[in-house]
Amino acid sequence: MGKKATPKRHRMMLSNVPAGLRQRCKALAALSGKTLNDWVVKAMVEKAEDEIDIREGLAALANPEGTVTLEQLKTELEARDRACAVAE
Repeated sequence: MGKKATPKRHRMMLSNVPAGLRQRCKALAALSGKTLNDWVVKAMVEKAEDEIDIREGLAALANPEGTVTLEQLKTELEARDRACAVAE
């Protein structure tokens, strides 16, 4: 049997990080039971996912397909209210 393939990992270095910031991040990592490296990687992934979500959300807002005007929404809600009132 061969070895399991492990994902390739790359080293990343941060320069000019203020000492106070490094200490706060290290403390937060420790409080969550993680190493500073694992904590920073998790934060980077979360930030990247947030950026992707924002871009996708903005793209969806720019696409008018499937949207309704305010007047159409009001008409639909009023019709729904009338239908519920009749059913009661």
